[in-house]
Amino acid sequence: MANWAIHVVDIQGAFLHGELNDDENLFMEIPEGFKESYPANKILLLLRTIYGLKQAAKAFWKFLLALMKSIGCRQSNVDKCVYYKWDDSDLSLLASWVDDLIVAGEEDTVSHQKSKLKEMVPIDDCGIMDEYVGCKVDINRDERKLKFTQPVMIQSFQDEFDLPNKSPVTPAVPNTSLSHMGDIISNSMMSYYRKGVGKLLHMCRFTKPAIQNAVRDLSRRVKGATLDHVHAMHRIMNYCVTTKDKGWVLRPNRTWDGKDKSFAFMLDGKRDSDCAVCQETRQSVTGYVGYLEGSLVAARSVMQKRSAELYALVSCVQDMIYVKQRLEFMGLTVKTPVIIRVDNKGTVDLANGWSTGANLKHVEVRQFFICDLREEAVLRFEWIPRAENESDIFTKNTTSQVFQKHASLLEA
Repeated sequence: MANWAIHVVDIQGAFLHGELNDDENLFMEIPEGFKESYPANKILLLLRTIYGLKQAAKAFWKFLLALMKSIGCRQSNVDKCVYYKWDDSDLSLLASWVDDLIVAGEEDTVSHQKSKLKEMVPIDDCGIMDEYVGCKVDINRDERKLKFTQPVMIQSFQDEFDLPNKSPVTPAVPNTSLSHMGDIISNSMMSYYRKGVGKLLHMCRFTKPAIQNAVRDLSRRVKGATLDHVHAMHRIMNYCVTTKDKGWVLRPNRTWDGKDKSFAFMLDGKRDSDCAVCQETRQSVTGYVGYLEGSLVAARSVMQKRSAELYALVSCVQDMIYVKQRLEFMGLTVKTPVIIRVDNKGTVDLANGWSTGANLKHVEVRQFFICDLREEAVLRFEWIPRAENESDIFTKNTTSQVFQKHASLLEA
C-alpha cells in the first residue's frame, strides 16, 4: 500500500550470540581437530551458547529482543515476531523468522535500519526480498503487487513422488471426502505419504490457500492411510504442478502514504461451514477468509469440535480481531465496523441478536462475545449468497466451475 522497500538480512552465527544463565555451567568434550591443542583429560566450559544446545534458541531470542530495543524498535504485543518504529512520521517494520529478518519501510529508512543492525551484530545483507522461508517472492512496485510461489517445492513433487501423468483442474474429486475404509498401507509407504503431506501443508499455508480443504483431509490420515489417500495426495500435487505459476497474491485496493496514522484500514471476512462432513466423528468443517484492503491475509480450513455454524463464525472473528489488533498496536487506525459476511441466515440472525432458548442451551457463553463486539460497533454481520462466498472451497470439494471461480480470487 505504501510502496515500501522490503529487504532481508541474516544474522551470522545466530545461536552463537546467546548467553547462558549465571547458574548454568555447561561442559563439552574437546571437538575433533582441536584435541592436540589441549592437555589430555580436559573438557571445556562453555561461556556462550552454541548450535546443538537446547538453550540456544531461547538465548538467541533474548539477544534478538535486546537488539531490537537497542535500535529503537518496539515489539508488537500481538505478534511477538514483529517489531516497529515510528521515526518522526516514518514507520518502519521488522519481522523475524529465527535469524532471518525482513526490514520494510521507505528506502532511506530501510538503509538506516540495516546500518544500525550492522553496527550491533554481523549480518549478511541479502538485499531486496526475492525469497523468504522457502518461497519465491515477486514484488511489482509499479502495480503495488506482491506474489508468493514455491517453484522448488513443486519441482520436488515431480522429482520425489511417483505422480501420474494427469492435469486435474481441482485439487480433489468434486463432492467427495476421504474415508477411513480400506487396507492400511505399509510402513515404507506411510513414510512416503507423511513426507508428501508435510510438503503440502507447507504449501497451502504459504502459497496455495485454495488447496487447504483437500490437504486438511489428507492430514487426518497420517497414522493410517490407504491407497485412496495416496492417490488423493498425488492428485493435489498434480494440481499444484499444473498451476505452478499461480500463488498467494497481495494486491491492495487502496494506497497509503506510510505516514498517516489516521488512515482507516479496511478489514472484512467471509466464512462458511459444512455440517457433519466427517463420516466417523460427524464433525463439521469451518472455512474462512480474511481481507485487509482487499488482500487475502487469513485463510483456513479446519475441523470443528462441534457441529455449529456459530462456531465457524467465531473462528473467523477471532482471526480478524487479531489482524485488527496488530495494526492498532502500531498506532494505526482500522475502520469499524469490520464486516463479516456469512451465507447462513440463521447464523447472521443469531449474531445480530441476543435471543436464547432451548435450542441454544448447548452454545457456550464465550461464543456470544461477538454480540458484544457488534454492540460496540466493532463488527457487523451480513448475509451473502453462497455463490459469492469464496470460503465455500475451504469446507468442501466443489465442482471445477465453482472451485475455479473462487480460487481465482485467492491465487493469481
